[in-house]
Amino acid sequence: MSRAGSPPRAPSGGAAPEFAELPGGRRLELAPLAREIARRHRAEFPDEEERYGDAGLEWCVYDNQWILAWAAADAAGFEDLGRQIEWLAGVLGARGYPVERLARNLETAADVVPALREVLESGAEMALHPPR
Repeated sequence: MSRAGSPPRAPSGGAAPEFAELPGGRRLELAPLAREIARRHRAEFPDEEERYGDAGLEWCVYDNQWILAWAAADAAGFEDLGRQIEWLAGVLGARGYPVERLARNLETAADVVPALREVLESGAEMALHPPR
């Protein structure tokens, strides 16, 4: 997101991961899941459409692809989702985005991807209550 009051530019850095593997070998296609999470998030927080526009929705999908990849890697023992969420919450918070909405997004992700429910719910808790 750019300056306060102006909509963010669309994601332009590295590409978000397209797939993640769950423990046991099941492969997840991340973009459709991330789009569903973003759709539900936008429905719950319709003010974001006016504030962030289409680029905000693109960022939501992009961030959720990373979140799901981190969650799958955490479930497999290769990543610490909490550490990644703490970082993302810091970035979003510095840009004025309400961290409570990140936590709610993670809860929505847990509903969309039940195979990662436990780790995503733990990430939501981390977003609200980072270690000091």
